[in-house]
Formats: sequence, structure tokens, C-alpha cells
Amino acid sequence: MTTLLDQPDILKTSAGAALREFINQIACPIFVIDVEDGEGGGGFRIAMLNGWYERAFGLSHADCAGRLVGEVLAPCLAYRLTDHYRHCVATRGPISYEEEIRLGDRVFWTRTVLNPLFHDGRIVRLVGTSTDLTDHRRLEQALEAAQRMARLGWWRTDLATGSTVWSDILYGIHDRDPAAGPPDPAGFLDLVHPQDRDLAAPSARVGSFDYRIVLPDGEIRHLHEERVVHSSGDGHPVALFGTVQDVTASKRAALELMAAKEQAERANQAKTSLLANMSHELRTPLNAIIGFSEMMAEEMHGPLGNQTYVEYASDVLFAGRHLLDIINDLLDMAKIEAGQVTLNEETVSAKRLLGDVDRLLRERATKARLKLTVAPAPDDVAVVADRRLMRQVLLNLVGNAVKFTEAGGEVTLATHILADGQICFTTSDTGIGISVRDLPVALAPFGRVGSHLQANTEGTGLGLPVAKALVELHGGMLHLNTSPGVGTTAFMTLPSWRVRTPDGRPPAPTIGGLKEFFRIGDRGVYELVEETGRDALADLPIGIVQLDRTGRVLSYNAAEENFAGRKADLVIGCDFFRDVAPCTFTPEFHGRFQEGVESGKLNIIFSYVFTFDQPMKVLIEMRSGREPGTAWLFIRWI
Repeated sequence: MTTLLDQPDILKTSAGAALREFINQIACPIFVIDVEDGEGGGGFRIAMLNGWYERAFGLSHADCAGRLVGEVLAPCLAYRLTDHYRHCVATRGPISYEEEIRLGDRVFWTRTVLNPLFHDGRIVRLVGTSTDLTDHRRLEQALEAAQRMARLGWWRTDLATGSTVWSDILYGIHDRDPAAGPPDPAGFLDLVHPQDRDLAAPSARVGSFDYRIVLPDGEIRHLHEERVVHSSGDGHPVALFGTVQDVTASKRAALELMAAKEQAERANQAKTSLLANMSHELRTPLNAIIGFSEMMAEEMHGPLGNQTYVEYASDVLFAGRHLLDIINDLLDMAKIEAGQVTLNEETVSAKRLLGDVDRLLRERATKARLKLTVAPAPDDVAVVADRRLMRQVLLNLVGNAVKFTEAGGEVTLATHILADGQICFTTSDTGIGISVRDLPVALAPFGRVGSHLQANTEGTGLGLPVAKALVELHGGMLHLNTSPGVGTTAFMTLPSWRVRTPDGRPPAPTIGGLKEFFRIGDRGVYELVEETGRDALADLPIGIVQLDRTGRVLSYNAAEENFAGRKADLVIGCDFFRDVAPCTFTPEFHGRFQEGVESGKLNIIFSYVFTFDQPMKVLIEMRSGREPGTAWLFIRWI
């Protein structure tokens, strides 16, 4: 081909037409430049652009052939290219160069190999082959930008010559002038903090490690380095290569966060210790106030002589008891947070626990004009627990039910034995209920949910958090079924090993087991979502996630948003196990899912600990969806 192309007029002949057709079929951008005025390189005229060149760079052979380069391209680009052409003519040999080319609104990066063609000892043509490097350069630029943003530099040491190369970013990390070049090994160690020199020695080791450097002005920077050995094809080590990231900002942030956390923990511990130690100082005078006001209100030592004084004494008595309740809640929460609650366990019958609650709250329910029903507990069932704390849990739950149920409503306390041997105490009411979005608030210490009844109700907002913490101290769980305007059912379960019977045998189940926690009214949540569709998910008080067989999230309801702190529009379409909740990528969770979803027989209930903003124990039901290749996760957060 080059033998023909070096003939000056070949492209104008029939043989030239065949040659052009042949060049057009070569899968590489090729251009041919006629050199006018021979060695002087006075003019460069476009002789040919092949089809691949046209498609790659958007220039047309028909429009460009026969025209000077300066007539086709912008002056600055034409000047740069013709300068390469003159260099090729001057050297009388092949050259290569990389060039940024702007054609209209498009920008290309190319690598060109240019070869001179001779005729009678004179250069008559230049033949160039171009490689489009645009995508490669854009990736390089993106990588460089990412490295600058991440403060990520690199170095390479040739093991044969000992020569070292640093990247520009690494020079910047060390505040070193690139003109000075990389330091030698001894000079590099002079830059490292004296306590870290064994770690950072260039020949010390490969792997991942952190060290500090000291800048000339005394500033200390924290670096993270990854070091590997590059080997030849036969496995012989040829170079050391390392990436170095400036992690000073993240280290400082971590230290500041740790210091702030320690300070907050110290402050919280001081607060907790103060409250826990104030029990005697607060309760003793308050008990005296309550005792004397009760004596006066009941006129135990004779009439006060004026009914107004009796009413005042009753008001003082009410306020004193209310204040004592608040102090008890605060002290209980303080002791729980400080880990100072000790379980004084004994065997106590379920019937006795319910009887205690009935005696203490019957009068309050009657005054509130509520129907309080305490279903008979089995005579032969007892639990090993701290009686006082268990009684407090039930008092808190039933007390809340009485407090937030309007006159004419009903409150029911009952005991059930689950199929797996656990015992469950349930408190149901026909009160105001709690919306899905307000559940996290209701469970948070001092959380108070806004409602017309709540606004007129006294309390600290510690009843549910204290109850939940005390139940968990016993190894149990607290769950709620609740809906605004319908009411609330609280399920408090204790593990089967705490249940006792006279003959030592497990008591007979009274309800179906843990599946009762996944029922809304008289229907299971699985049937609800499958029969009513995704529109029914929003208002259900149970976290609901639908997945496909790969674990990709198909739907995500409001309850799960609120408890997990993940917005549905950011979660749907993501991998639940890897991206949304990586703590579930375990054999216990992900393994069960994989095993069941393919068979379409996924049907299991188990407890798990989610670690989002803080560890939270949850109860999970996994069910295969009716649509093949789908599954439901029903999550009880409380």
C-alpha cells in the first residue's frame, strides 16, 4: 500500500480509487496528507480520510479532500497539527503524539502515529493512524479528580534501580515541591513522626497501615497507606507500589466525636448517678406530705371545721401522689440507664400479678368511667421474675390504657400461653390509639404524642420506655398493635424458661403463638397485604418490606421508614441485605431468605437485632409472596 501511496498522482487514478476503497475497509481511523514544497513543508493538504476516520471524528472526506489543513480546521488547531507534520518532515521518520482536538462542540483526545512517504528521496505524503483516547482520558480525569477529592496519592519504587516516582497529589500531601523530586529512604523517614517510623519505613512491609508525618511548620498529618509488591510474569518482584491517603480530617473528626461522646457519657452518668442517689432525699419529705395530707383529707383526727380545707388537703394529696409517680419514673429510668437495676427473682403466679394490678387500678378505672376486665389467669401457671418490676410493667401498660381511653371505653388485661411455651400478658383498650408515625415518639423517653386527650393528661412520657426496658431485662419483648381511633393492644412476653407449673410440664397453649403478634384485629397481616394490595401498607403498625428473589426492595411501608430511619424512595430498588440493612447479610437472616424464597415455602418467625442508629431487637416474620419469586418481611420493632 505504501508503495502505491508514495506515487504523487496515484489517488487520482483508477488504481487510486481501488486503493481508497481498500483503506476505507481498514478498521482504524486513517488520514493521508499531501506535503507540498517537499522538505520545506510549506503546505499540508488533506488527500484522504478513510471511513473509520469520518465516523470517529465527524469530518467528511468529500468536504475535506484537496483542501489545506488550515482551511478545514480552526487556526489554533491547524497550527498545532501542522507543527507535528513539520516535525515529521524534519526528522524524516515516524513520530507519535497525543493531541486534544476540538471540532465544533465536540472534544477528542487522540494518539496519532505519523509516517512519511518518500518519492525519489523526497517526502511527498504523510500517512497517519489515529486512536481515539477520549473515553480513556475522561476516565483518567475522573480518577484524578477523585484522587484530589479523596487526597489520595501514590508512589512506585523500582526494585532493580531503586528509583522512586511520586504522584503530584502525594507531593501536595507532604507539602513538598515536585521539582525537588521524591526523597531518598532516609529523607522520607525524616518526614515521618518519630513514633511511627518503624511502621512507615519504605522497605518495612506490605499491607495496610496508618502513620503520621510532620510538616516543616510543625503541622501533623495522619496518613493511611496501602502497599503491595508488583511482580513480573514469572513471579519475580520488580517494584513496590503504594497508595497514600490524607485522613487527617476524618481522624480529627473521629477524635472529636469520641471526645464528645465520652463527655456526653460522663454527663449522662453524672445525671444518672445524681438521680439514682436522690431517691431518699426526694421520697422521704414527699411521703410525709402525702401522709399528712391524706390524714387531713380523711379528717382522721376530727373535722377540719371548713369543707374548703378538706378540698385543699385532697388537692395536696393528689398533687403529691402525682409528683411521686413522676419521681419514681425518673428514678427508674435513671437506674435502668446506669445499669443499676438488680432483679430480685422469685416464683410468682400469673394470677397474683394480675390480681395486684386489678386491686391497684380498679378504683382509677371506675372513676374514669371505664370497664376494666381482668381475665382469669391459669391457676397453675407461675413465672420466675422480679415481682415488683413485673407488677410495675403491667401497671404502666394498664395505667396508660386507662389514661388514654375516654369515658365509656373498655380496658382488658389477660394472660396467654403461646405454642412455643412463652407466656404473654396482653393489655387491650378502646382508646385513642397511636399512629404509625408517632410510635417511635411514644417509645422514646419523655416522648409525648399530640392529641386532644394527651394534651389534658399528666405524665412524663416514661411509662412505655420504662416498661420496655424492664421487660427486656427479663429477656422478654414488648410489642404494640395500635391504630388511631381504634385502640391499642400491648403484648408483653416472657421466655418459656421463666414459666413454671406444679408438675414441671409445659402448660397447654391458649393461643396460636408468635403469629398472634402479626395480626391486625382478627386477620393476619400477610392476608391483609396480599388481599388488599400495597395501598394497605401505609397505615399498618408493623414494618413491611417486599423483596424479589434477589433481595431487591419492591415496597417499603411508613412504619419501617419511621423505625429504621430509611426513606422509601431511597430504598426501593436497592438490595435490602447489602445496601439497606447490611447487618442482615448473615446466615441467620439472608441464609433463611435464600433457602425459602426459591422454594416458595418461606414461612418462619424469629427474633433479630438490627443495628441502624442503635441496636434494636425485633421480631420478624418471613413469608413467600403469592407472586412467584417474591417475599414479605413483617417486622415488629417493639
